[in-house]
Amino acid sequence: MRKIMRLVAIVLTVYIASNGCVVNGRSIHSEDVELEKELATINKPSIKTIETEYGDIYDCVDVNKQPAFDHPLLKDHKAKTRPSLALEKILRASRKDASLLETNPTKLGLEEGCPAGSVPLRRVTKEDLRRAKSSFKRLSSFEPSNPGQGYDIDPELYGDSRARLFTKWSEEHDGTVDGCYNTLCSGFVVTNPKIPIDTAFNDVSIAQRSQVFQWMMVTLDPLSQDWWLSMQDDNIRIGYWPRELFSFSGFSVGGYNATWGGLVHTGTDVSPAMGSGIFEDGNYNSTCNMVKVQVNIGNTFVSPYDNPVQVLQSRCFKASKQNTHPDYRFQFGGPGGLPNACVA
Repeated sequence: MRKIMRLVAIVLTVYIASNGCVVNGRSIHSEDVELEKELATINKPSIKTIETEYGDIYDCVDVNKQPAFDHPLLKDHKAKTRPSLALEKILRASRKDASLLETNPTKLGLEEGCPAGSVPLRRVTKEDLRRAKSSFKRLSSFEPSNPGQGYDIDPELYGDSRARLFTKWSEEHDGTVDGCYNTLCSGFVVTNPKIPIDTAFNDVSIAQRSQVFQWMMVTLDPLSQDWWLSMQDDNIRIGYWPRELFSFSGFSVGGYNATWGGLVHTGTDVSPAMGSGIFEDGNYNSTCNMVKVQVNIGNTFVSPYDNPVQVLQSRCFKASKQNTHPDYRFQFGGPGGLPNACVA
């Protein structure tokens, strides 16, 4: 699966209710005790620490000791540094095709990377965990079994309004959902020493001015059956979801459907804007859009021309596709507002 630009704007208002208990002679919420245990598992010993211009702190952790391998299904899994040659061939073919489309790719990642054999992981706080659990629940409710990735803007989680890379995975079995958001728990294996999950994008599009694009690609390795995440025209590998995570759903042998689009959430009646906050049908310089949307079928990338663009739930959001262009592209978004009135 491949796409340019998936934007998910999420504004969360979370109310947590929990019971009190006493630990080491001091009062503390039972939920806090559990979160402290999780933090001790997530924040691994670091080889090096990097602080970005945005105040994000990343610890360089041994690639074989990252939180991904704390998942019980991955206890015998060994980290891979690259996909199989079969998938590399597929990615090279897609890169050649991508060169036919003029883009202005955004800059991303850490200027100084982690030492060889280590990967950057965001240092996690208790509040990060609490807010991330809410974000994961919102995303998983729409697609209960799948790997997913894109852009998100989450002031509650990150403390700013910057667009950031995110990943998530979920697996539904017997009515329960297992999964994870970014690297705040186990599952996704980071392999890139310079581009962490949840990295902030330095450049974003400005309506009627500069347009910034980002290639994103999720591809099944035909040999290992892992799902790899790649970005930009030269197919920079970010990491992968191991096949073991999807043993019940069958995603380890292929996907049944693919979706692209936007999602917003708020704890109030007034919805935030989606995308640029503007929807002008046919104006790709103002409206959030995705272009060159393709799926990989039989090692060949094809466009889903016969598939419609749908608005499943809307608070002044719209969507449309451009049938006259040789590649599949569509627009989406809008100002948001109140449920029954388009008032931002």
